[in-house]
Amino acid sequence: MSQRRKKAYTHLGLGIDPGLAATGFAIIGCLQRGGELCDWGAITTSKASLHEKRLHEIYCSVRELIVEWQPDIIAIEDVYVMKTYPRAAIQLGEVKGIIALAAAEANIAYLQIKPAEVKHGLTGNGRAPKHQVCRAVQSSLGLAHAIKPEHASDAAAIALMALSRTGHYNW
Repeated sequence: MSQRRKKAYTHLGLGIDPGLAATGFAIIGCLQRGGELCDWGAITTSKASLHEKRLHEIYCSVRELIVEWQPDIIAIEDVYVMKTYPRAAIQLGEVKGIIALAAAEANIAYLQIKPAEVKHGLTGNGRAPKHQVCRAVQSSLGLAHAIKPEHASDAAAIALMALSRTGHYNW
């Protein structure tokens, strides 16, 4: 994307749905009214790779997104894990930590947003099912089709909420 195209946006937000196997991301560009989905996808890592290599892959990919898009804000889902899966909580904490590090190194504002807040902000219901949140994101951005993969759709919802919360996204 050219620098000229980036300048059309009043703000850029990078939303992240963290995970060791798949970290969803979405870049939302704010316009005077509404916004645009600029880039999206999932950073995937192989279970066959060493744990530290997987974390490094996610870190490097997030840094590449930061360098390419120069977002004004990075928002991440403030995930929770059930007590029955303590290992998953540790892994998610590590992923969140490297993303926070990437944001800090680039001196970019960093927000953690609870899933219920994202759901409530987009649908009016803090317990909305995923498909309802997906439709709300699709409608807000004027998209003909749902964002795939699902992790990227979740990341777009997170970016929308962060940009809205900070007063940059006007519905």
